[in-house]
Amino acid sequence: MADFFAISYNIALAIFGGTAPLIVTYLIKHKVTLLAPSWVLMIGVLISLISLWLITRRK
Repeated sequence: MADFFAISYNIALAIFGGTAPLIVTYLIKHKVTLLAPSWVLMIGVLISLISLWLITRRK
């Protein structure tokens, strides 16, 4: 059981943690805004809150 949690954690970390610097650097470099890191963080928080809401709704 713990293996499944470890695999899902590592895949999520590789996808979101690995691409976040690339996305933020791209947005800043192309002068979208200097607030790009906060946008990426807010999107992550929004995804987390929606996930928590869906999980608690099932019970």
